Amino acid sequence: MQILKIHVPPLLLSQRREQAQTIFPVISNRTKMMNIRKKMLQAVTQESEEIKSNSPNQQVKKNRLNFYFRRQKIKTKKRAQNTIASLDAKLKINNKDLSIEMEGCQRRESEKLELTEKLATKNAELQSENSALNDKMMALSVEVQSQKMGLQSKESNLDELSHRLSDITTKSQQEI
Repeated sequence: MQILKIHVPPLLLSQRREQAQTIFPVISNRTKMMNIRKKMLQAVTQESEEIKSNSPNQQVKKNRLNFYFRRQKIKTKKRAQNTIASLDAKLKINNKDLSIEMEGCQRRESEKLELTEKLATKNAELQSENSALNDKMMALSVEVQSQKMGLQSKESNLDELSHRLSDITTKSQQEI
């Protein structure tokens, strides 16, 4: 099985890097940082290889390497602690904002519940008054109907009496 190796001329790579730096400055900064890290890693790797080759200053190089790794660990821990501290501060601020917002929501909810209770009691009162007024209206309409009937009967009695009177007057005039 053959593995194909593609060789890209260095000129093309540098041109691509320049284009990337002009188009994507943030990415180019990251690329620079990555290149610096690669160089540091290469230096550390080179030192560790020298230590393995049993050079005369092996202990000094080991100490340098250990010092470098300890320093890197400390820097990494400090960055992590700073990141955690900033995230913790942001979280506290967000929690405070949320608690203030929740208190406002609870206050508005209690106000709405009070208003709902007031409206329910007022509605019950109005329905009770409406029912009482309807009953009173029915009683008054029954009374009006009975008085109308009484009035009609009295009018008919009056008409009958006036007819009798007119009959009596005509008879008495005829007799005289």
